[in-house]
Amino acid sequence: MYIRKATLKDTNAIIALCVSTIDQVNAKDYNEAQRQAWTKSISVLDKMEKRIGKQFFFVAEVEQEMAGLGSIDSNGEIDLLYVSAAHQTQGIGKALYTKLHDIARKLMLKELTSNVSITAKPFFEKLGFEVVAEQVVDLKGTTLNNYKMRRSMK
Repeated sequence: MYIRKATLKDTNAIIALCVSTIDQVNAKDYNEAQRQAWTKSISVLDKMEKRIGKQFFFVAEVEQEMAGLGSIDSNGEIDLLYVSAAHQTQGIGKALYTKLHDIARKLMLKELTSNVSITAKPFFEKLGFEVVAEQVVDLKGTTLNNYKMRRSMK
């Protein structure tokens, strides 16, 4: 596995990985309408390009194939952390999280936060995150539940 900084050339592959992960991995926790609304919201090209440009954004590759991605902003908000269905439980999510955690430490942040799906909640709990609030997100008329989670950097 190789982790590198994302570039704008990765935008389409990043969107494709997010969409396929939502459709395959999150299907056990979110219905079809919820997944469609979620994938539509994450597929906006210029919005993803802004994330890549403004955040600390990394991709993980296995045999030159994008296997996961993660991003964090300068305030310690983990915005995206996705691992493809084919690469689940191989340590890729943990490796990406470690990279994001290292960025937060270099920025001397006091805590990390993230809006976490039902599916990803156990993974974040294993990393020491705690639920701050259950949330209902409205994606243009379709609602889905997730969690606001935080972890102290101490």
